[in-house]
Amino acid sequence: MAYGSQLKALLLKNLLLTKRSFGGLAVQLAAPLVINILLYLSDRTSEANGGFFRDGLDTPVPTIHALNALPRCTSISYPDACVSFGFAPDTPDVARWVGLAADAAGLPSSEVRGFPQESALNEFLVAHPNRTVAAYVFEERDLNAIEGGNISYVVQYNETEHDRFPLGSSDFVSRVFVPTMVRHMNQVLMTQVAGGRTVELDLSRAVMPHPPLVGVNDAYGDYGLLLTFAVYMANMVLFLSKIVNEKVAKLRQALRLAGQRQSQHFISWGLLFFLTNLATTTLLILLGLAFGFKFFRETTAAVYILTFFIFGCALVPWVFLFDTITRSTEAVSLYLFNFFIVNYFIATGAFILYVVDQDGENLVSDNVLPLRFVFALLPPVMFFKCITDIANFALRGQGLSLSLASKYTSVFPVTTCWAWMAWTSAVVMVLAIYLDNVVSSPTGTAQPLLYFFRPSYWRTAKVLEPVVPPEAANGADAAASRDSPPAVDRTDGATSFDAAAEDPDVRREREAVDAGLRDDRAVVLRHLRKTFKSVVAVDDVTVSIPHNSLFCLLGHNGAGKSTTFNMLTGLTSVTGGDATVYGHSVKDDMAGLRPLLGVCPQHDVLFDRLTGAEHVRLFAALKGVPRAARQAEVDERLAQVALSDVGGRYAGQYSGGMRRRLSVALALVADPKIVFLDEPTTGMDPIARRGVWDAIQSAKADRVLILVTHSMEECEKLADGVGIVSRGRLRVLGTPLRLKAHFGAGYRLSVLCDDDAAAAAVAELATAILPSTVATPADADAESREGVMLELLVPRAGAGRMSELVGALEARKAGGGGSAALA
Repeated sequence: MAYGSQLKALLLKNLLLTKRSFGGLAVQLAAPLVINILLYLSDRTSEANGGFFRDGLDTPVPTIHALNALPRCTSISYPDACVSFGFAPDTPDVARWVGLAADAAGLPSSEVRGFPQESALNEFLVAHPNRTVAAYVFEERDLNAIEGGNISYVVQYNETEHDRFPLGSSDFVSRVFVPTMVRHMNQVLMTQVAGGRTVELDLSRAVMPHPPLVGVNDAYGDYGLLLTFAVYMANMVLFLSKIVNEKVAKLRQALRLAGQRQSQHFISWGLLFFLTNLATTTLLILLGLAFGFKFFRETTAAVYILTFFIFGCALVPWVFLFDTITRSTEAVSLYLFNFFIVNYFIATGAFILYVVDQDGENLVSDNVLPLRFVFALLPPVMFFKCITDIANFALRGQGLSLSLASKYTSVFPVTTCWAWMAWTSAVVMVLAIYLDNVVSSPTGTAQPLLYFFRPSYWRTAKVLEPVVPPEAANGADAAASRDSPPAVDRTDGATSFDAAAEDPDVRREREAVDAGLRDDRAVVLRHLRKTFKSVVAVDDVTVSIPHNSLFCLLGHNGAGKSTTFNMLTGLTSVTGGDATVYGHSVKDDMAGLRPLLGVCPQHDVLFDRLTGAEHVRLFAALKGVPRAARQAEVDERLAQVALSDVGGRYAGQYSGGMRRRLSVALALVADPKIVFLDEPTTGMDPIARRGVWDAIQSAKADRVLILVTHSMEECEKLADGVGIVSRGRLRVLGTPLRLKAHFGAGYRLSVLCDDDAAAAAVAELATAILPSTVATPADADAESREGVMLELLVPRAGAGRMSELVGALEARKAGGGGSAALA
């Protein structure tokens, strides 16, 4: 029951994210329509009555066109110096003849140009491209022969076709211009030969009668497989981008920690991808029928429906396979483009492997026939084979029926292609699951290569009730047990261990843990160690934490705090040692521990297109909160971090501080027994930070909280125990009061002032009471608040007058001085 409820919540999450990705959704819906329009236009060019090219028209009675006037020359490059007729040689007779021909064609003399000889004409044509339409060329011997009643000439013209809007090109010069030139020049010369008598030539042009080309070609056979494959690939790109983004942004890790199982990840995304492909398939088929393609008209519906449906299903495992090897969303398009190109060229180039002649003989040698089975492992190749065979049957007007689908050929008929797409996709799904575990583990910790031989992998995790230590169960004061700091185990022999330099409190804790005196503690770290190649990130950390307390892990950047945090939450594997949380080992029993965890990671792990309330509801479902109680859980958690008023807004619209508060709320969903908080107040101003501290403080009862922070102030406010880490080792251990008394330098007082003038007055007042006080502005990166935040750094020596300073500030506030002490 819980599994189904979790799966439903994940499906809803994926559906909402897909629906709210407006651009991707528009592409998925528009792509089938666009490719069908393109296929329709292509199909019309191969049909007699709708072609763009006149050669393909049904023309039983051609139209006759007279050869009379010609359009004037136009040139983009030479708008004012275009030449319609050039001629050579430029003799008086030739010039006169060409002038008469141009006049008969309706062309002005300014567009006629003569050249001394043919070589000069050719040099001009080369030097001035796209300036001259055509030219008459007469040979000297031909000019002399006219006295005997014979003459010949050459028409020289640009044979390049012209682009024609909106589609195609035109060979107007060779079809119309040149024949008209010949007609007018012949008339001029015949008049010359006839001794001055007028000669009229009635010449026209017409195409040959042309039969219709119906049935000779089919757009789906030519382009359908390419364009249809492209539509499915668009779906793959969009879904793989979502899945990879969820992995790269560590959203999947967060969901895993909240309770998502690997199978639920695959099912929730795979089912949605399948439904999207199903919708695409339905649109492709309905639009194909609406446009009247022979591919659909002639073929039994079950054949093409099964072809599209099985292919759409076969692509789902490939999305998950690519997810395991993809490390960034930018690489998604590159990988899938290569997948598209490789499959397309294999499918089209290797199609001859699957073709036989009329006698059933192969068209290729036996040596390459095994490639049939190699290429058949790729679903697009089998899909192309199906589409091509179906299109060929439709082209013949026969149509492929379901009963014939397995019998029409002995080499990979359509039914065999279906089977190959089905079983190879199952194999790819198994491979994707395997690589997901050993290469791209959802837990952040890669499994061994032979993990499936381990009984623990197949055994259902038994979630135990957390063991509450006797001290808490009996109502004893937990603080009493915290006076002795926690301890750590060191069984891996860390090379940096130096007993002489070890802090006495840390040593006592380690010895107590090693002696088994801390076994009843809720959390026990025993010699925990983590190395990254030659770098030791965590070195022999041993500490224990009692139930019903909050423990702060304090340290600088790179100290090893977050690495320790990640090992305890199962996001990073343990190199040496171990840790137990309520009896569950982080090395061997994370499945049992995970339901007890609440985690607020260092960086916000939120879905930008889900609201704050939807986040809490999702995590509540994953953590097993009953459906009837989820709304109350949402209301409680949002109120706990002061986000009730913005719970209906997308997380992507939240400020940095609001996102951190939402992350804290998610860590507290379902009242986990142990809560890990990695720098939960980063980016908050003191007021917002104080609100989160209050929320954390109120959540301390009946659980353990482990807080990773840079701030000693945060530790002082919240912690029952503090461990200071540096260079991977636990250096100092104790209560905040103990550490402060031993190592503290002073106090910090935050004051909210109305404006800069009030802040200056407060600083002056503070230094008057405590001259060594230093006044500084608050963190500029904190959430914006009305007023000016001032921090007063009071040295340890001035502790005795702190009450006097606070009293003076309160008096100033009461008197209308415009400031209020906050902390």
